[in-house]
Amino acid sequence: MAKPTVAFVYPDSSEYFSMQHNVPLYENFFLQDMREQERIDYVCRITDKVVDARLYKNFDAVIFWSCAESVLNIKYADELKCVKVVYGQDPIDMNEAWQNKYRDCQFDFVIFHAMREQMYNVWRMPPDICYHTIIPGVSRLYHYPFVPFESRRKDKIVCMGSYANSDTPLRTLMVKAPQVEYTSVDAGFVGNKFGVLLKTFQAACTSMANFIVPKYVELSMSGCLAFLGSNYVNGIEELGFEDGVSCIYVCGKNYLERFDAYLNTPDDPKWAQIAANGRDHVLEKWESNKQASKLVDLILERL
Repeated sequence: MAKPTVAFVYPDSSEYFSMQHNVPLYENFFLQDMREQERIDYVCRITDKVVDARLYKNFDAVIFWSCAESVLNIKYADELKCVKVVYGQDPIDMNEAWQNKYRDCQFDFVIFHAMREQMYNVWRMPPDICYHTIIPGVSRLYHYPFVPFESRRKDKIVCMGSYANSDTPLRTLMVKAPQVEYTSVDAGFVGNKFGVLLKTFQAACTSMANFIVPKYVELSMSGCLAFLGSNYVNGIEELGFEDGVSCIYVCGKNYLERFDAYLNTPDDPKWAQIAANGRDHVLEKWESNKQASKLVDLILERL
């Protein structure tokens, strides 16, 4: 029996697939990890900014990218009789206009890296929008070869990512803390280079106020002791980490104290154990091939 055919459609204008973005996880996931799924015949198709979905009528399933580009640029999707999946956008952008377009296109489901329960309970995603959490690109190969914890820098906690905006109040405080070494795209850490940088530090930190980003699991996958921002809104609890066992939760009231607890005793073996537990947890639940297999499951269920 022939394998189901699945097309991933993305615009050539997207910075997320140029390896010049500070988040190469999307490229790693959709252009590499999904290709390795043996249950499907998977192809990638580059398109113009405006997508004519009728070009993909011979596929059993089509995954449309719309993260940085509006889903409104996808045309004639309602004419396709196959399984139709769309990669979402930041929750605030999946507004009423986005939701109406989802219905018009008759998508089967939307995938994104924010937590499922949070999307319905905090962001009030309408129940007729079928949403599934897929965290892309956190591959063990991305962090190979593995660097032992004791061989890494222990004088600073590394942090990367945008800050000084409404989504990153705690990260803004983190990057200004003397305990933290901040780096950015401007310093040349684009593509997979951030993964290389992570493996030189024992500890790393990140935070998002409103939803989870892949970096929440990427830090642990790299073998770092992960300091993760928690505010009971962003959905971190759904990731399954345990504070003090597989990561360190931090908030605006305790992040400096928790940074110092590690930096004042970096050779305490408990830190290496927490980092190891965190990596084991990510490998078990959030590793990229498992996420790709989950996406294939979701598609095959609808064929």
